[in-house]
This record gives sequence, C-alpha cells and structure tokens, in this order.
Amino acid sequence: MIISHNYKFIFIHIPKCAGTSIRNCLLELDPEAVSYWGNAWALDQDCHVDAAHQPIENLVKNRDLLRMFRKYFVFAFVRNPYERFLSSLAEFGRERSDPLNLSDILELLPSLTPNAFLKNVRYIHFCPMHYFTHIGNKRWVDQIYDFANLEAGLLRFSQTIGISPDKILPLPSLNISKNVRQPSVDVLTNKVIAAVNNIYHQDFELFGYSSIETVNRTQSFNQTSPFAEIRATPEQFGIIAPLLSKMKELDEERRNLLKEQRYLFTLLRHIDNHIVFGKLLRFWRRYVNQSFPALPTRDSSNTTK
Repeated sequence: MIISHNYKFIFIHIPKCAGTSIRNCLLELDPEAVSYWGNAWALDQDCHVDAAHQPIENLVKNRDLLRMFRKYFVFAFVRNPYERFLSSLAEFGRERSDPLNLSDILELLPSLTPNAFLKNVRYIHFCPMHYFTHIGNKRWVDQIYDFANLEAGLLRFSQTIGISPDKILPLPSLNISKNVRQPSVDVLTNKVIAAVNNIYHQDFELFGYSSIETVNRTQSFNQTSPFAEIRATPEQFGIIAPLLSKMKELDEERRNLLKEQRYLFTLLRHIDNHIVFGKLLRFWRRYVNQSFPALPTRDSSNTTK
C-alpha cells in the first residue's frame, strides 16, 4: 500500500496485479509517499502479515487510516482470476525454488482457505482480490482499474488527481522476473478450474470477469480471448496425447535431476568439512610438536640390570 499526502491518494496493492511496477511509478511521482513493505508481526492479528498486501478490513480498523480513506482518492488494479492464479503459482514456486507441476498444484489447492489467506503470509498472493477492495458488499475503493488496460488506467488516475500523464507514463516495464517460470495453462484442468471458480467466485462477480465452465472442455489460452473455450476433436487428442506423455516423462526426469543436484551439493559440503577438519588437525599436531619438547626415551642398551 502507498499513501501520498502530497497528492492525496491511497494505492491498494493487490498481489499479482502489477503492483510492484505501479508502486515504483508512484514513488517516483512522490518520493515522500508512505510505502508499506515487508513482513511484520501484527499483534492485533496474532500472526505475520505482509505489510504491502493488507486486506481492507485490517486497514480501516486503524482510525487514522480510516480518516484518510474517507478523504483521499483510493484506487486499485484487478486482474483476470485465472491469469492471476497462474502468476501466483509462479510466485509460490519461486519462493520454494522449484516450479510447480500439476500434482503440486492439486496438493496445494486444499490449503487455499479464507483462514490461510488471513493468517498465513505464504498464501497472501492467492488471496481473493475483493478482500482488498470490499468488506461484505460495501466497496471501500473509489476506483478499480483493469490490469489488462494498465496504462489506460494510470492515464485516468493521472486525470483524477490532476497531474500530467507524462509524470507516470509510460511505465518502464512490468516487474516480471526472468527466473520465474509461470505454469502452463495446461495445469488448468477441470478440477483446478473448479477450485479457482470456487475460491474466486466473488471476484468474478464483483469485477465482471467470466468464469469457465468445466464440463466437456479443454484448456485454451490466447491474448484476444485469454480463456476462450475450444473443443478438441478426437484426432487432435490423438496427436496431443503422446506429447503430453512425453512432457510428463521429461518433467519427472527434471525432478530426479534436481534431487541428484541437491544430493551432490550435500556431498560437497561434507567433503569441504572433511578438508577443513584435516587442515585443522595438521595445524594442531604441528602446534603441539613445536610447543612441547618430545619426552626422552629410555635407551635399552644403557639400562643397568
């Protein structure tokens, strides 16, 4: 979240909606703006929280913030829930240094509960968007812009607060890490889509996005219609099936290689420890031999019987 007293606006940072790029843009506009960032322990919530991504209900409990919400222009950006879910999966995989495959995603889904969103900072990127804009049916945000029309939204924002658009536009680039691999849309199986539809059903309704039916469909993704339904013929399935099978084999091979890599790293650490221990032992022996003279030995030839 960013609060600018100079321009009298509050930016609500919804996870995985280009928030970091927008945040950097706004801080250039107003370097004196207050930026909430990082994890901290919240006494009132009795858990760790992500200061950048706080549900609106937690924010308005603070009297000073509540007054600012009533006086300042409050805005946020939202995103197609399916696209955002894929981006959240990529972020979750980056944090554990291992991209998620379909089995990982299916294992993760039961953990995505309202309590987890509010009490476990690991799942904040999956938190439904309306948590940041609404309390019940009441909207606390003055204006909601669409991620798909990012610069158009920022243009309207600049007009609202009365600044020249060139102060914030164009955006240099979106904050997309080169080291983060976003899961393929192939992971959007019927089971995953059903879970996404359930978790984000209010997001679909409140922000005007269309959900996908899960009966007799295959996954498709394109820029003009990101989640349009395309029915595949049996012949097409016959071509695709061997490729999917090969992809699963390659993914399993990749995971095995990662396990071997971790084992080798562990082995190298043990070898390094042995080398260091050996050097210390040799140093100690040398030190002892130099510090203490050798004890005289008894010559058996001079012994008087």
